Amino acid sequence: MRSTVRSSWSLDHSTVVQEVSLYQGRPFVELRIAVEWHESARVMKVVVPTTFSDPTSAAGAPYGYVERPCSGHEEPLVHWIDISDGRRGLACTSDASGGYDLLGSRLRLTALRSPRVADHGWGWGNDDPVAYPVTDQGLHRMRFRLTPTWARGLRPGRPDGRRTSCGAPGGYRHLASGRLGPEASAIDVEGGSVVVPVVKRAEKGSGTVLRVWEVSGRRSRAQVTLPLHERSWVGDLGPHQVRTLFVSDDPGTPVRDLDIPELELGVHSPAPSPAAAPHIP
Repeated sequence: MRSTVRSSWSLDHSTVVQEVSLYQGRPFVELRIAVEWHESARVMKVVVPTTFSDPTSAAGAPYGYVERPCSGHEEPLVHWIDISDGRRGLACTSDASGGYDLLGSRLRLTALRSPRVADHGWGWGNDDPVAYPVTDQGLHRMRFRLTPTWARGLRPGRPDGRRTSCGAPGGYRHLASGRLGPEASAIDVEGGSVVVPVVKRAEKGSGTVLRVWEVSGRRSRAQVTLPLHERSWVGDLGPHQVRTLFVSDDPGTPVRDLDIPELELGVHSPAPSPAAAPHIP
């Protein structure tokens, strides 16, 4: 089912254990890295060399993506980055990295960084480790997945629902009465380019809040079902549109849209226009 190569090494006061795995029938390579990190004023990066010629990149941003040149500058990312030369592409998703640099065809993902808090490189905290602690110390576990974007119809250089997460487990809470069987689905989504990245209890009112997001940059119709609630919602989303839904615990109350800050739960909010802003330029 899975073949894995494990490597381990040390750097001064730190140790790194890396596992690289291939899964039967899965179109990606997975990297799992455990780091016991005790360095100061150092950055740890995961290097992904590729064979692309003059590639371009697109990186995840909050509810969108940003296209950037491969300049070698440190840039932020949210969950994923895609490298493409127009014919081939490679997507990398991560549950840990929040930054990267890409120079030519060499991708480096920022895994850990350890400056002193609020020191800004001026040495203010050298004699005060309590007020200016070194960041990212201790044990860290991270996961990366590398997926060829021509596999199974993924489009080079564009986001897809499979790029939005690294499969990290989330938290679950049983919101229905009675007992669960051996198998259960908390939420079902129909619509090839729609994902639901947020499912949580409402801070006001008795119900559940869902964030529904169109990820491919085209108009889409989605059906979202909560089987345990026996509730369902069908709606249209524009390119990269985000809709926030409130599902009341009262089965007689219809599912309705909220503003993204989730204000005024007691007041009906009209559904937003399906025409949403395009991707972040």
